[in-house]
Parts: sequence; C-alpha cells; structure tokens
Amino acid sequence: MQANMMRLEWGRASRWLGWVLALAVVLVIFPPFHMQRLQPGDANLPLVPAGSPDMRQIAEDFWARELSSPTIASIDIRTLVDNPASVEKQGHTADLGGRPYYFLTGRGRVVSVDSTGLWLDVGATGKDAMKVLALTGPIFGNALRDATGLLPMGALSFTQFNTLSAELDRLAEARGAAPLRAPVAVGTNITFTAAGEIDDSGATPILQLVPVQVTVQ
Repeated sequence: MQANMMRLEWGRASRWLGWVLALAVVLVIFPPFHMQRLQPGDANLPLVPAGSPDMRQIAEDFWARELSSPTIASIDIRTLVDNPASVEKQGHTADLGGRPYYFLTGRGRVVSVDSTGLWLDVGATGKDAMKVLALTGPIFGNALRDATGLLPMGALSFTQFNTLSAELDRLAEARGAAPLRAPVAVGTNITFTAAGEIDDSGATPILQLVPVQVTVQ
C-alpha cells in the first residue's frame, strides 16, 4: 500500500515538473519582453529594457530626436490632399496593419475655427480635395506613433505600444497644438509639421493633423 502511494506521488510530481519544464522552454523561445532598439541604426535612441520601461521618457526622446528633427522624411501636404493615391505607399501603419498615417509638412491659411481645431486651406488644386483640420485637443489616436514608421511594434509589448501613443498625444496637446489654442484669426497663415490621418467616414474625407511644430505668421 505504501509503495503504491509513493508511486502515485512520484507520478504527480513528474507531471508537475514536466509542465514547469515545458513553460520554461516556451518562455525561452517566446520571451515576454525584448531588448531592441526602437529604430535600428540610430545609436541615439534608448534601448527598450525588460520589465516596465519609462514610456514617458521614451516618448520625450522620440519627440525630440525624431518627430522634431528636420532630417526625417516628410510629405508635402498639398500632394496628399490633391492626390492621395500618389503618396499612399509613403504612409505608415503599425505592424498590425490598419489605415496609413502620414508625416507631413506644409503651409495653410485658416478659413474657420471651431471646438475641434483650425480648418485650413493648404492651396490644393483638386476639385474634390479633402478638407484639412489641425486638431487643438483633446488628441487621441496613433498618428504620432506610426506616421514616421520609426517605431516597429516588435520593440514593445502591445500595452506599452498603446501607452506610448497616449504619451505622444499628451506632448502634442502640450507643445504642438499650443500655438493653435491662442486666438488665431481667420485668414492667418501657419506653417507646420504634423502627423496626419484621413477620416473618410463622412461624405467628404477630412485630413486630421496632429501638430508637432507650428509657426503662426
């Protein structure tokens, strides 16, 4: 009887040990966190550490070194507004897919102002050109995170990737959109760098801009 009990206990222990070893193998092959640069080849960007990285600091660094850099490739907004198909491949999405985001530079004249932001005439010539809205806040979404294509999702967990979006949106409200929240008269010209997303849910598509740098002239 005692021998049978010992064999039963040993069987249970063996099965438990087998599950532990299997889990260890899975964690080795598919680790929950990665050590990876946000953009390969850029030695200035911080490494994403295992555990809980400081997403606010990563957002600050990305804002200063990438979004605010004059060397980052951008699209002239008039080209996008006049002929979206011509620059569609220059848009970027997260690794999960979805609609593209665009990193844009341009100049526009304020034609109206409402609670959502400033509506702009960017000098587009197309008869059916989309409307352009520079957002003043609150700002939500992934445009700033994804527009440059410099933040591959593999560098972060899904939750961290979304947290980074929120931190970048916070910076856009505090810095990028700040000049637009002061009284800006209709007819005023502005120049800007912004991340853009086309909202085509209505009768007329709207290019929504999340400002990074704005100069009111």
